[in-house]
Amino acid sequence: MPETILVTGATGTVGRHLVRELVAAGVRPRALVRDQARGRELFGSDVDLAVGDFTDPATVRAAMTDVHRLFLACGNTADQVESECAAIDAARATGIRRVVKLSARGADRAAKPTFWRRHAAVEAHLAASELPATVLRPSFYMSNLFAAATPLRDHGVLPAPVGTAAIAMIDPADIAAVAAALLLAATIEPGTVELTGPDSLTYHHAAHHLTTLTGRPITYTDIPPEAAAQAMIADGIPAPAADQILEIFAALRHHAHTPTNNQVQHWTGRPARTLMDFLETHAAVFAPHRPGARDRDVLGV
Repeated sequence: MPETILVTGATGTVGRHLVRELVAAGVRPRALVRDQARGRELFGSDVDLAVGDFTDPATVRAAMTDVHRLFLACGNTADQVESECAAIDAARATGIRRVVKLSARGADRAAKPTFWRRHAAVEAHLAASELPATVLRPSFYMSNLFAAATPLRDHGVLPAPVGTAAIAMIDPADIAAVAAALLLAATIEPGTVELTGPDSLTYHHAAHHLTTLTGRPITYTDIPPEAAAQAMIADGIPAPAADQILEIFAALRHHAHTPTNNQVQHWTGRPARTLMDFLETHAAVFAPHRPGARDRDVLGV
């Protein structure tokens, strides 16, 4: 009988790609979703849906019934540590035999970015649980460029408070491909895996690629952190979350995500996707604004 894989964060930036990777591999995964109709719209009939939420630990534990392998991913929320640690405890209690946790490059208890400290706390709890586990620490997501879709479309500007630092951005689909390889492998590969894109690029490089993609001049503007915070708050991001996002950009500005590696190719057998590959796949996001269109979720790090 095949082992059941549960994907938490199934409709998230990485989770939605992972579910499709597993289906393409001939596996019928179980996806934890808040909204059953939305989950069915995204994944069709090849996926078993479990309706639940990290804010309701009983639903997460119920979703783990008869599950053997778990992909653990939670949004960057104030209760992330409590939510993921409770899920780890439930995984141990229900007999799950393998965990792949989505973390972040730079996760450390002493890190300045709040998001990275939270991931480090969860990683520590996972290690203490003694569950067989692999932790994925991906670099800055290429999909974070979606945050600039509106100023890019309307004004030809790519704004970010990151200076001239080079960043080894990664396509979330590559993170999912590695997660799928680890979940489907015959044996667990314990430890921590850092994942990066193939190149270390500045936002100036990103603007150049976007100019090529869109056929019109796109200019990178290095904006002050205060201006970035005001723009995020105006877009509906709570002030504390905006401050935490700025902590990430400050770390990037100091080259926290500059080095690259070949771990995507090691685990998937193919090179990591380039930034231009990613932009071409999502060209519609940066096309002239359509009535009723919405920008994508951002900052998956």
